[in-house]
Amino acid sequence: MTGLVAELSRYQLNGGGVQGNTIRFSVVLSAAISAELFEVGLYLKNGTLFAVASTTDNTPLLRFENGISTVITLGVGLADLEENITLSIDPNSPLSIVLMNEHLANQNPHPQYMPKGKLNNTLTSNATDEALTAAQGKKLKDMFDTFSNGMSTEFSATENGYSYLPNGILMQWGEVILNASPNEGSSTVIFPIEFPTKCLNVTATRSTSSAHTSDADGGY
Repeated sequence: MTGLVAELSRYQLNGGGVQGNTIRFSVVLSAAISAELFEVGLYLKNGTLFAVASTTDNTPLLRFENGISTVITLGVGLADLEENITLSIDPNSPLSIVLMNEHLANQNPHPQYMPKGKLNNTLTSNATDEALTAAQGKKLKDMFDTFSNGMSTEFSATENGYSYLPNGILMQWGEVILNASPNEGSSTVIFPIEFPTKCLNVTATRSTSSAHTSDADGGY
């Protein structure tokens, strides 16, 4: 076999090295078309096809898209070598290869994510550099849902209105007109809605519409 069955293009090696009897190299495929690759060949400097990776089924080795650069890393294992191997690399190796190698060599390449060892399995911790585990996150959500379900959005923001507090207590307010004459010193108050159990407290505030009037407004 002196060539590939359907060669599309050739690319210079962008990175790699020799480790024992294995050649490892990287290459950037800057495709001008979209295609599926079923074979990849490694050519020597003199144009000799040195190694081939191929598949005989309908599953391609890899795919690339027009206008998108694809970085691939391949390895070639050799046996029964009698001479040293020299691997020539393109001196204009793209920065992406250098950055990728630094990324792979870094023990914590994603500092924006919480390390696995920094998980907290309790809701009572004061630590600010630890993340909740999934179990504690669910527990916190269940607590919030329970609290939210206990809250009522029912209210009436009118002059004689009411509102339910988050703890379920019903608070009501309103105004009643009282005459200051001796025979009309009290009045029956009808709350906007009925209390579910009983009325716990009533607070009345006296107010007057005029400093010289005999009528008084009472608030509750």
